Amino acid sequence: MTKKPLYDIAKVIFVRFSSFLFIYPLAILLSRQLGAEGYGLYGTLMAYIPIIATICICGVDQFLVKQLAESNPATGFTSNLTRYFKLVSGLCFGALLCLAWINLEFNLFPIAEFITACLILIFLVIRRVQTALLRGIKLPVPTQVAENIVQPIATLFLVLIGILWFDFTVLSALILYLVGLCLSVLFLSFSVKKRFRLKPADNASASLGLKDVALTLPFLGLALTNDIATYIDRIMLASMQGYSQAGVYLVVARNASLILVAVTSIQLVINPYIAEFKANHSKQSLAKLASYQVVGQTLLSITALLPIALISLYVGDIFGSEFSSAAGPLMILATGYVVTMVLGSGVQYLFMSGYSLLAFQIVFFATLLNVILNFLLIPEFGIYGAVYATIASEACKKLLAAFVVTQKLQLRIDLYPAIFYLAGKRAQYG
Repeated sequence: MTKKPLYDIAKVIFVRFSSFLFIYPLAILLSRQLGAEGYGLYGTLMAYIPIIATICICGVDQFLVKQLAESNPATGFTSNLTRYFKLVSGLCFGALLCLAWINLEFNLFPIAEFITACLILIFLVIRRVQTALLRGIKLPVPTQVAENIVQPIATLFLVLIGILWFDFTVLSALILYLVGLCLSVLFLSFSVKKRFRLKPADNASASLGLKDVALTLPFLGLALTNDIATYIDRIMLASMQGYSQAGVYLVVARNASLILVAVTSIQLVINPYIAEFKANHSKQSLAKLASYQVVGQTLLSITALLPIALISLYVGDIFGSEFSSAAGPLMILATGYVVTMVLGSGVQYLFMSGYSLLAFQIVFFATLLNVILNFLLIPEFGIYGAVYATIASEACKKLLAAFVVTQKLQLRIDLYPAIFYLAGKRAQYG
Protein backbone atom coordinates (compact mmCIF):
# COMPACT_ATOMS: atom_id res chain seq x y z
CA MET A 1 0.00 0.00 0.00
CA THR A 2 1.48 3.34 -1.01
CA LYS A 3 2.04 6.15 1.45
CA LYS A 4 -0.58 8.46 -0.08
CA PRO A 5 -3.71 6.44 0.79
CA LEU A 6 -2.30 5.71 4.26
CA TYR A 7 -1.62 9.40 4.76
CA ASP A 8 -5.10 10.33 3.51
CA ILE A 9 -6.72 7.70 5.76
CA ALA A 10 -4.84 9.08 8.78
CA LYS A 11 -6.00 12.62 7.97
CA VAL A 12 -9.62 11.58 7.44
CA ILE A 13 -9.70 9.52 10.65
CA PHE A 14 -8.19 12.44 12.58
CA VAL A 15 -10.81 14.82 11.18
CA ARG A 16 -13.71 12.47 11.82
CA PHE A 17 -12.71 11.55 15.36
CA SER A 18 -12.00 15.22 16.07
CA SER A 19 -15.52 16.01 14.94
CA PHE A 20 -16.87 14.13 17.96
CA LEU A 21 -15.55 17.00 20.09
CA PHE A 22 -18.30 19.09 18.48
CA ILE A 23 -20.93 16.52 17.43
CA TYR A 24 -21.10 14.92 20.86
CA PRO A 25 -21.80 18.11 22.85
CA LEU A 26 -24.34 19.02 20.16
CA ALA A 27 -26.16 15.69 20.60
CA ILE A 28 -26.13 16.13 24.39
CA LEU A 29 -27.57 19.65 24.16
CA LEU A 30 -30.30 18.60 21.73
CA SER A 31 -31.32 15.55 23.79
CA ARG A 32 -31.47 17.55 27.01
CA GLN A 33 -33.36 20.48 25.46
CA LEU A 34 -35.84 18.46 23.40
CA GLY A 35 -36.33 15.45 25.68
CA ALA A 36 -36.90 11.91 24.42
CA GLU A 37 -40.14 12.81 22.58
CA GLY A 38 -38.76 15.89 20.80
CA TYR A 39 -35.40 14.26 20.09
CA GLY A 40 -37.24 11.30 18.59
CA LEU A 41 -39.26 13.58 16.28
CA TYR A 42 -36.08 15.41 15.26
CA GLY A 43 -34.27 12.12 14.62
CA THR A 44 -37.16 10.69 12.61
CA LEU A 45 -37.26 13.74 10.34
CA MET A 46 -33.49 13.58 9.92
CA ALA A 47 -33.81 9.89 9.01
CA TYR A 48 -36.23 10.55 6.15
CA ILE A 49 -34.10 13.32 4.62
CA PRO A 50 -30.99 11.24 3.65
CA ILE A 51 -33.19 8.54 2.12
CA ILE A 52 -35.06 11.06 -0.04
CA ALA A 53 -31.76 12.78 -0.90
CA THR A 54 -30.39 9.47 -2.15
CA ILE A 55 -33.41 9.06 -4.44
CA CYS A 56 -32.89 12.60 -5.78
CA ILE A 57 -29.20 11.96 -6.48
CA CYS A 58 -30.10 8.70 -8.27
CA GLY A 59 -26.67 7.16 -7.66
CA VAL A 60 -24.89 9.98 -9.53
CA ASP A 61 -22.57 10.69 -6.59
CA GLN A 62 -21.08 7.18 -6.37
CA PHE A 63 -21.07 6.88 -10.16
CA LEU A 64 -18.97 10.05 -10.38
CA VAL A 65 -16.48 8.72 -7.81
CA LYS A 66 -15.94 5.57 -9.85
CA GLN A 67 -15.77 7.29 -13.25
CA LEU A 68 -13.46 10.08 -12.16
CA ALA A 69 -11.11 7.54 -10.55
CA GLU A 70 -10.95 5.49 -13.77
CA SER A 71 -10.58 8.37 -16.23
CA ASN A 72 -8.70 11.59 -16.75
CA PRO A 73 -10.95 14.43 -15.54
CA ALA A 74 -9.15 16.89 -17.80
CA THR A 75 -10.22 15.11 -20.98
CA GLY A 76 -13.19 12.85 -21.45
CA PHE A 77 -15.41 12.77 -18.44
CA THR A 78 -15.89 16.29 -17.10
CA SER A 79 -17.46 17.36 -20.39
CA ASN A 80 -20.47 15.18 -19.49
CA LEU A 81 -20.98 16.43 -15.93
CA THR A 82 -23.74 18.84 -16.93
CA ARG A 83 -26.11 16.07 -17.98
CA TYR A 84 -25.85 14.42 -14.57
CA PHE A 85 -26.41 17.73 -12.81
CA LYS A 86 -29.60 18.11 -14.85
CA LEU A 87 -30.76 14.65 -13.78
CA VAL A 88 -30.22 15.43 -10.08
CA SER A 89 -31.90 18.84 -10.35
CA GLY A 90 -34.97 17.40 -12.08
CA LEU A 91 -35.36 14.58 -9.57
CA CYS A 92 -34.95 16.97 -6.65
CA PHE A 93 -37.65 19.29 -8.01
CA GLY A 94 -40.01 16.36 -8.60
CA ALA A 95 -39.37 14.98 -5.11
CA LEU A 96 -40.20 18.32 -3.50
CA LEU A 97 -43.52 18.49 -5.35
CA CYS A 98 -44.41 14.92 -4.31
CA LEU A 99 -43.42 15.53 -0.70
CA ALA A 100 -45.49 18.72 -0.54
CA TRP A 101 -48.56 16.88 -1.84
CA ILE A 102 -48.07 13.95 0.57
CA ASN A 103 -47.63 16.21 3.59
CA LEU A 104 -50.70 18.30 2.71
CA GLU A 105 -52.79 15.21 2.01
CA PHE A 106 -51.87 13.21 5.14
CA ASN A 107 -50.78 16.05 7.47
CA LEU A 108 -47.64 14.19 8.56
CA PHE A 109 -45.56 17.10 9.87
CA PRO A 110 -46.22 20.76 10.80
CA ILE A 111 -45.76 23.13 7.85
CA ALA A 112 -42.80 25.06 9.30
CA GLU A 113 -40.85 21.90 10.16
CA PHE A 114 -41.69 20.42 6.76
CA ILE A 115 -40.45 23.47 4.80
CA THR A 116 -37.22 23.54 6.82
CA ALA A 117 -36.69 19.82 6.19
CA CYS A 118 -37.16 20.40 2.43
CA LEU A 119 -34.50 23.11 2.47
CA ILE A 120 -32.16 20.74 4.31
CA LEU A 121 -32.86 18.17 1.60
CA ILE A 122 -31.85 20.57 -1.20
CA PHE A 123 -28.55 21.54 0.39
CA LEU A 124 -27.76 17.96 1.39
CA VAL A 125 -28.12 16.90 -2.26
CA ILE A 126 -25.79 19.72 -3.33
CA ARG A 127 -23.19 18.70 -0.76
CA ARG A 128 -23.29 15.04 -1.75
CA VAL A 129 -22.55 15.93 -5.36
CA GLN A 130 -19.72 18.22 -4.24
CA THR A 131 -18.16 15.51 -2.07
CA ALA A 132 -18.44 12.96 -4.89
CA LEU A 133 -16.50 15.21 -7.26
CA LEU A 134 -13.71 15.74 -4.75
CA ARG A 135 -13.53 12.09 -3.66
CA GLY A 136 -13.37 11.03 -7.31
CA ILE A 137 -10.14 12.97 -7.77
CA LYS A 138 -8.77 11.59 -4.46
CA LEU A 139 -9.35 14.67 -2.31
CA PRO A 140 -11.44 13.29 0.58
CA VAL A 141 -10.06 15.54 3.31
CA PRO A 142 -11.89 18.78 2.31
CA THR A 143 -15.17 16.85 2.25
CA GLN A 144 -14.59 15.57 5.77
CA VAL A 145 -13.57 18.99 7.06
CA ALA A 146 -16.81 20.44 5.68
CA GLU A 147 -19.06 17.68 7.06
CA ASN A 148 -17.35 16.97 10.36
CA ILE A 149 -15.69 20.24 11.37
CA VAL A 150 -17.33 23.24 9.68
CA GLN A 151 -20.96 22.14 10.05
CA PRO A 152 -20.78 20.78 13.64
CA ILE A 153 -18.87 23.83 14.94
CA ALA A 154 -21.32 26.25 13.31
CA THR A 155 -24.38 24.30 14.48
CA LEU A 156 -23.04 23.89 18.03
CA PHE A 157 -22.30 27.62 18.29
CA LEU A 158 -25.78 28.50 17.01
CA VAL A 159 -27.48 26.00 19.35
CA LEU A 160 -25.69 27.50 22.35
CA ILE A 161 -26.89 30.95 21.32
CA GLY A 162 -30.39 29.63 20.67
CA ILE A 163 -30.65 28.02 24.11
CA LEU A 164 -29.71 31.32 25.75
CA TRP A 165 -31.92 33.59 23.63
CA PHE A 166 -35.19 31.75 22.90
CA ASP A 167 -37.29 28.69 23.68
CA PHE A 168 -35.63 25.75 21.98
CA THR A 169 -37.91 23.52 19.89
CA VAL A 170 -37.62 20.92 17.12
CA LEU A 171 -38.10 23.72 14.56
CA SER A 172 -35.21 25.66 16.13
CA ALA A 173 -32.97 22.58 15.91
CA LEU A 174 -33.85 22.05 12.23
CA ILE A 175 -33.23 25.69 11.30
CA LEU A 176 -29.85 25.76 13.04
CA TYR A 177 -28.88 22.47 11.37
CA LEU A 178 -29.81 24.04 8.02
CA VAL A 179 -27.56 27.04 8.65
CA GLY A 180 -24.60 24.79 9.52
CA LEU A 181 -25.26 22.69 6.41
CA CYS A 182 -25.30 25.80 4.20
CA LEU A 183 -21.94 26.89 5.59
CA SER A 184 -20.42 23.49 4.81
CA VAL A 185 -21.76 23.70 1.23
CA LEU A 186 -20.20 27.15 0.88
CA PHE A 187 -16.88 25.80 2.16
CA LEU A 188 -16.87 22.98 -0.41
CA SER A 189 -17.89 25.32 -3.23
CA PHE A 190 -14.45 26.93 -3.25
CA SER A 191 -12.66 23.57 -3.72
CA VAL A 192 -15.10 22.35 -6.39
CA LYS A 193 -15.03 25.62 -8.34
CA LYS A 194 -11.23 25.61 -8.34
CA ARG A 195 -10.90 22.07 -9.75
CA PHE A 196 -13.97 21.64 -11.98
CA ARG A 197 -14.70 24.21 -14.65
CA LEU A 198 -17.43 23.38 -17.16
CA LYS A 199 -16.81 25.02 -20.50
CA PRO A 200 -19.66 26.61 -22.52
CA ALA A 201 -19.18 23.90 -25.15
CA ASP A 202 -20.19 21.30 -22.58
CA ASN A 203 -23.83 22.38 -22.83
CA ALA A 204 -24.03 21.10 -26.39
CA SER A 205 -23.46 17.55 -25.14
CA ALA A 206 -25.48 17.96 -21.97
CA SER A 207 -28.67 16.26 -23.15
CA LEU A 208 -29.60 13.37 -20.90
CA GLY A 209 -30.44 9.97 -22.36
CA LEU A 210 -31.82 6.75 -20.94
CA LYS A 211 -28.35 5.23 -21.17
CA ASP A 212 -26.99 7.85 -18.76
CA VAL A 213 -29.77 7.13 -16.27
CA ALA A 214 -29.28 3.36 -16.62
CA LEU A 215 -25.59 3.69 -15.71
CA THR A 216 -26.45 5.24 -12.36
CA LEU A 217 -29.31 2.91 -11.38
CA PRO A 218 -27.17 0.16 -9.73
CA PHE A 219 -25.47 2.87 -7.67
CA LEU A 220 -28.89 4.27 -6.70
CA GLY A 221 -30.09 0.83 -5.63
CA LEU A 222 -27.00 0.22 -3.51
CA ALA A 223 -27.05 3.65 -1.86
CA LEU A 224 -30.80 3.57 -1.24
CA THR A 225 -30.78 0.14 0.36
CA ASN A 226 -27.82 1.18 2.53
CA ASP A 227 -29.69 4.28 3.71
CA ILE A 228 -32.85 2.30 4.41
CA ALA A 229 -30.82 -0.24 6.39
CA THR A 230 -29.27 2.63 8.39
CA TYR A 231 -32.46 4.52 9.22
CA ILE A 232 -35.30 1.99 9.06
CA ASP A 233 -34.94 1.00 12.71
CA ARG A 234 -35.64 4.48 14.10
CA ILE A 235 -38.43 5.06 11.56
CA MET A 236 -40.15 1.80 12.52
CA LEU A 237 -39.59 2.45 16.23
CA ALA A 238 -41.24 5.86 15.86
CA SER A 239 -44.24 4.37 14.07
CA MET A 240 -44.64 1.32 16.35
CA GLN A 241 -43.49 2.58 19.76
CA GLY A 242 -43.67 6.37 19.50
CA TYR A 243 -41.15 9.19 19.21
CA SER A 244 -39.94 8.72 22.78
CA GLN A 245 -38.51 5.26 22.06
CA ALA A 246 -37.09 6.52 18.77
CA GLY A 247 -35.31 9.26 20.73
CA VAL A 248 -33.71 6.72 23.08
CA TYR A 249 -32.63 4.59 20.14
CA LEU A 250 -31.14 7.66 18.46
CA VAL A 251 -28.81 8.02 21.46
CA VAL A 252 -27.86 4.34 21.08
CA ALA A 253 -27.16 4.69 17.35
CA ARG A 254 -25.32 7.99 17.78
CA ASN A 255 -22.86 6.55 20.30
CA ALA A 256 -22.38 3.25 18.46
CA SER A 257 -21.58 5.22 15.29
CA LEU A 258 -18.18 5.98 16.83
CA ILE A 259 -17.21 2.47 15.68
CA LEU A 260 -18.55 3.01 12.16
CA VAL A 261 -16.24 6.01 11.80
CA ALA A 262 -13.37 3.52 11.46
CA VAL A 263 -14.99 1.87 8.45
CA THR A 264 -16.33 4.91 6.64
CA SER A 265 -13.11 6.87 7.11
CA ILE A 266 -11.10 4.16 5.37
CA GLN A 267 -13.73 3.58 2.68
CA LEU A 268 -13.93 7.25 1.75
CA VAL A 269 -10.23 7.23 0.92
CA ILE A 270 -9.68 3.86 -0.75
CA ASN A 271 -12.75 3.64 -3.01
CA PRO A 272 -10.96 5.42 -5.89
CA TYR A 273 -7.88 3.20 -5.37
CA ILE A 274 -9.99 0.03 -5.62
CA ALA A 275 -11.39 1.22 -8.96
CA GLU A 276 -7.91 2.21 -10.15
CA PHE A 277 -6.22 -1.08 -9.17
CA LYS A 278 -9.05 -3.11 -10.70
CA ALA A 279 -8.90 -1.11 -13.94
CA ASN A 280 -5.12 -1.70 -14.07
CA HIS A 281 -5.52 -5.43 -13.23
CA SER A 282 -3.21 -4.98 -10.25
CA LYS A 283 -4.35 -7.93 -8.15
CA GLN A 284 -1.39 -7.80 -5.77
CA SER A 285 -2.04 -4.15 -4.95
CA LEU A 286 -5.72 -4.93 -4.39
CA ALA A 287 -4.87 -7.77 -1.98
CA LYS A 288 -2.49 -5.54 -0.07
CA LEU A 289 -5.11 -2.79 0.13
CA ALA A 290 -7.75 -5.22 1.44
CA SER A 291 -5.39 -6.60 4.09
CA TYR A 292 -4.47 -3.19 5.44
CA GLN A 293 -8.11 -2.15 5.42
CA VAL A 294 -9.56 -5.04 7.43
CA VAL A 295 -6.74 -4.97 9.99
CA GLY A 296 -7.00 -1.20 10.35
CA GLN A 297 -10.77 -1.07 10.73
CA THR A 298 -10.77 -3.95 13.24
CA LEU A 299 -8.14 -2.32 15.45
CA LEU A 300 -9.87 1.05 15.27
CA SER A 301 -13.26 -0.42 16.12
CA ILE A 302 -11.87 -2.29 19.15
CA THR A 303 -10.25 0.95 20.33
CA ALA A 304 -13.53 2.84 19.88
CA LEU A 305 -15.37 0.23 21.98
CA LEU A 306 -13.54 1.35 25.13
CA PRO A 307 -14.98 4.90 25.34
CA ILE A 308 -18.40 3.53 24.34
CA ALA A 309 -18.30 1.16 27.34
CA LEU A 310 -17.53 4.13 29.60
CA ILE A 311 -20.35 6.20 28.07
CA SER A 312 -22.85 3.38 28.60
CA LEU A 313 -22.20 3.50 32.36
CA TYR A 314 -23.20 7.17 32.57
CA VAL A 315 -25.56 7.57 29.60
CA GLY A 316 -28.42 8.76 31.84
CA ASP A 317 -26.24 11.41 33.48
CA ILE A 318 -24.88 12.60 30.14
CA PHE A 319 -28.01 12.74 27.98
CA GLY A 320 -30.71 12.98 30.64
CA SER A 321 -32.60 10.54 32.83
CA GLU A 322 -35.09 9.77 30.02
CA PHE A 323 -32.26 8.06 28.13
CA SER A 324 -30.99 5.78 30.93
CA SER A 325 -32.46 2.72 29.21
CA ALA A 326 -30.03 3.19 26.29
CA ALA A 327 -27.08 1.65 28.18
CA GLY A 328 -27.80 -2.04 27.49
CA PRO A 329 -28.75 -1.71 23.79
CA LEU A 330 -25.72 0.53 23.23
CA MET A 331 -23.20 -2.09 24.41
CA ILE A 332 -24.92 -4.88 22.45
CA LEU A 333 -24.98 -2.85 19.22
CA ALA A 334 -21.39 -1.64 19.60
CA THR A 335 -20.10 -5.16 20.30
CA GLY A 336 -22.01 -6.49 17.30
CA TYR A 337 -20.42 -3.87 15.06
CA VAL A 338 -16.93 -4.81 16.28
CA VAL A 339 -17.49 -8.52 15.61
CA THR A 340 -18.68 -7.88 12.04
CA MET A 341 -15.57 -5.80 11.28
CA VAL A 342 -13.45 -8.95 10.95
CA LEU A 343 -15.44 -9.89 7.83
CA GLY A 344 -14.11 -6.92 5.85
CA SER A 345 -16.06 -4.63 3.51
CA GLY A 346 -16.93 -6.86 0.58
CA VAL A 347 -19.78 -4.75 -0.77
CA GLN A 348 -17.36 -1.89 -1.29
CA TYR A 349 -15.00 -4.05 -3.39
CA LEU A 350 -17.81 -5.40 -5.56
CA PHE A 351 -19.23 -1.93 -5.96
CA MET A 352 -15.97 -0.37 -7.15
CA SER A 353 -14.87 -3.36 -9.27
CA GLY A 354 -17.71 -3.44 -11.78
CA TYR A 355 -20.00 -5.81 -9.86
CA SER A 356 -22.42 -3.13 -8.69
CA LEU A 357 -25.48 -5.27 -9.49
CA LEU A 358 -24.22 -8.09 -7.28
CA ALA A 359 -23.41 -5.59 -4.55
CA PHE A 360 -26.93 -4.19 -4.80
CA GLN A 361 -28.49 -7.67 -4.56
CA ILE A 362 -26.52 -8.44 -1.39
CA VAL A 363 -27.39 -5.14 0.26
CA PHE A 364 -31.02 -5.44 -0.83
CA PHE A 365 -31.31 -8.90 0.72
CA ALA A 366 -29.70 -7.71 3.98
CA THR A 367 -31.97 -4.65 4.07
CA LEU A 368 -35.06 -6.78 3.46
CA LEU A 369 -33.95 -9.04 6.31
CA ASN A 370 -33.47 -5.95 8.49
CA VAL A 371 -37.00 -4.69 7.76
CA ILE A 372 -38.57 -8.10 8.41
CA LEU A 373 -36.66 -8.58 11.68
CA ASN A 374 -37.54 -5.06 12.83
CA PHE A 375 -41.19 -5.71 12.05
CA LEU A 376 -41.13 -8.96 14.04
CA LEU A 377 -38.89 -7.97 16.96
CA ILE A 378 -39.76 -4.33 17.75
CA PRO A 379 -43.31 -5.04 19.01
CA GLU A 380 -41.93 -7.72 21.34
CA PHE A 381 -38.54 -6.35 22.42
CA GLY A 382 -38.70 -2.62 21.60
CA ILE A 383 -35.26 -1.02 21.28
CA TYR A 384 -33.51 -4.35 21.84
CA GLY A 385 -35.41 -5.76 18.87
CA ALA A 386 -34.10 -2.99 16.62
CA VAL A 387 -30.56 -3.68 17.85
CA TYR A 388 -30.82 -7.43 17.19
CA ALA A 389 -32.22 -6.79 13.71
CA THR A 390 -29.39 -4.39 12.86
CA ILE A 391 -26.64 -6.78 13.99
CA ALA A 392 -28.15 -9.79 12.21
CA SER A 393 -28.59 -7.97 8.90
CA GLU A 394 -25.09 -6.44 9.08
CA ALA A 395 -23.50 -9.84 9.71
CA CYS A 396 -25.51 -11.41 6.88
CA LYS A 397 -24.46 -8.67 4.46
CA LYS A 398 -20.76 -8.96 5.27
CA LEU A 399 -20.74 -12.77 5.12
CA LEU A 400 -22.44 -12.86 1.73
CA ALA A 401 -20.23 -10.08 0.35
CA ALA A 402 -17.01 -11.75 1.55
CA PHE A 403 -18.04 -15.01 -0.13
CA VAL A 404 -18.93 -13.32 -3.44
CA VAL A 405 -15.68 -11.29 -3.46
CA THR A 406 -13.72 -14.52 -3.03
CA GLN A 407 -15.57 -16.07 -5.98
CA LYS A 408 -15.53 -13.10 -8.36
CA LEU A 409 -12.27 -11.32 -7.54
CA GLN A 410 -10.29 -14.26 -6.12
CA LEU A 411 -9.60 -12.02 -3.15
CA ARG A 412 -9.89 -12.74 0.59
CA ILE A 413 -10.94 -9.62 2.49
CA ASP A 414 -11.56 -11.00 6.00
CA LEU A 415 -9.19 -10.65 8.93
CA TYR A 416 -7.77 -14.19 9.13
CA PRO A 417 -5.81 -14.25 5.81
CA ALA A 418 -4.98 -10.55 6.15
CA ILE A 419 -2.98 -11.20 9.32
CA PHE A 420 -0.92 -13.91 7.62
CA TYR A 421 -0.48 -11.80 4.49
CA LEU A 422 0.88 -8.82 6.41
CA ALA A 423 2.98 -11.03 8.70
CA GLY A 424 4.52 -12.66 5.62
CA LYS A 425 5.33 -9.27 4.13
CA ARG A 426 6.96 -8.16 7.36
CA ALA A 427 9.07 -11.34 7.47
CA GLN A 428 9.99 -10.94 3.82
CA TYR A 429 11.29 -7.40 4.25
CA GLY A 430 12.85 -7.95 7.64
